[in-house]
Amino acid sequence: MERITWEDGWPVVGSGVPCSVPQSLPPLDPATARTPGGSFVPRPPLEMGKTYLLQVSQGWDVYLGYDGKLSKSKDQVFTVRPGRLPGGTVSLEAAASAPGRFLRHRCGKLELGSGDDKLFANDASWMALPGLASAESDRGVSLRSVNFPDSYVRHKNGELFSNIFEMNDTYLADATWKPVAV
Repeated sequence: MERITWEDGWPVVGSGVPCSVPQSLPPLDPATARTPGGSFVPRPPLEMGKTYLLQVSQGWDVYLGYDGKLSKSKDQVFTVRPGRLPGGTVSLEAAASAPGRFLRHRCGKLELGSGDDKLFANDASWMALPGLASAESDRGVSLRSVNFPDSYVRHKNGELFSNIFEMNDTYLADATWKPVAV
């Protein structure tokens, strides 16, 4: 929990703040993830263009599903695309049975959708941050809503939500996902 800081009253892991231009990482030694000067630079929790299952952090064999619920299916995978909004955001495209549809929130619940309007762009754009419940060496990810920056993607009772941040171990675990590359 000490990795979480507060900026203007919002919980933040790392900088976690969208910016107006893409940010680049310094050149890294691929073996050590260190700059030529020796500084450690963590890799982003999700890599652009890669496809993942997003497994719950608790280690159960269930994943973020397409229908707003947890799924046991390993077919419900997401490809990381540039966010529908600028500034380092990502959008998660359903890669299997629903290409062209993206994970978005609507009234606090998660669903797949498509669209070109500003509301959809906001609802389908996420900040992919190091997992709220992850150790430094863990590759967990938490997805923070861009247009509701106090909310993260989480599971609760088998359903998927974008819920307001809560500072407790259950919320931190429920809002942390283990990306499994496929």
